[in-house]
Amino acid sequence: MLMNDANLLAHHLMRASLTAFERRYDELTGNEKMIAEENAQRSLTIEAIVLKSPEAQGVHVPEQMLDRAVENVRSRYDNSEEFSEDLALNSLTEAILREALGRELRVDAVLEKVASSVSLATFDEARDWFERYPEKFRIDETRTVRQILITINDDFPENVRSEAARRISEIYKDLDGSIDQFGQTALRHSECPSALEKGSLGRIGRGQLFPELDEVLFSLGEGKMSEVIETAVGFHILLCETIHPALQASFEEAAPKIMEAMNVKRKAMVQKRWMSGLMQQMKPSSKPE
Repeated sequence: MLMNDANLLAHHLMRASLTAFERRYDELTGNEKMIAEENAQRSLTIEAIVLKSPEAQGVHVPEQMLDRAVENVRSRYDNSEEFSEDLALNSLTEAILREALGRELRVDAVLEKVASSVSLATFDEARDWFERYPEKFRIDETRTVRQILITINDDFPENVRSEAARRISEIYKDLDGSIDQFGQTALRHSECPSALEKGSLGRIGRGQLFPELDEVLFSLGEGKMSEVIETAVGFHILLCETIHPALQASFEEAAPKIMEAMNVKRKAMVQKRWMSGLMQQMKPSSKPE
């Protein structure tokens, strides 16, 4: 065996630290380390229990699947040197990582095996859910919008509030309301990254923009342009290019997603009950004297 308890814990600590805090274990604060250690110990315990279960017997992970798992981790780094260095900082080697990932994949395979007997959702069950919760399958109105932005930034003379206001006013006066001219003007003058796309922000739903912009955008008619709007970042002009009305998804469109969600939930419940049973078996029995 390549791995010992310290190797296993190091791997689980690395995973717990990245999952909870997106940093290495050695970069965490004292309190964060305590949380990562608790999570790592819990996942290590569960992994050991699953792999010792009768259901784990005969479960193997194909080498190709393991190769992909290792490559997926490696792909998060810019180069092999950075990958190896990070492994070393986490007290791991590539060989140890490979074996640890193999254990994780075996756990996943066992849990899938446990859930394989679950009764899958039917179209009738999906239809019943669809009819009880129609609001969950409503697609809200969206609008395709373009923007011209002049920012307010006291670090630059041309972007102090008074100058920014003057500049956006001049731009506004020259606009004729057409999409083509608006796009060309955004390309030349807008200080938003969307300028490279001729001001296009794409399809926007309610609540995605600053409240001041949101209110104006959803009051505009299709093809209409706003007046100048001020927000915390600067001065904006919006053009509502297209209105996409709210839609109600049909059952045929919603059914696959409903059934998938039902099946995931059912499998999770079966796996949870199975895990609870294993955990109960591991507890020392307390017999009265």
